[in-house]
Amino acid sequence: MNVPDDTERAAMEHYIKAGHGENKPLMSTAQWGKQTVYRHIEPIRLMPPCLPCHGKPKGELDIVNFEKDGLENGDLIGLMSVTIAVKD
Repeated sequence: MNVPDDTERAAMEHYIKAGHGENKPLMSTAQWGKQTVYRHIEPIRLMPPCLPCHGKPKGELDIVNFEKDGLENGDLIGLMSVTIAVKD
């Protein structure tokens, strides 16, 4: 299971509160133990081709008989999170 860390959870909250128009990456450096790392996080948002299976109405069966999720174009569905060690 891919569980978000504290930085990723904060990023998800930021993108959810900011709404559909906020897509700028969040970039920072941090310490992981003795190692300095660079963090780059971007939102993954639902796009129009996703709507037939993940759109509305929620609970209605999609084309492969799974229940739709009730999501809208632009909803946050995940993050791309990259962490790279910085050479000292």
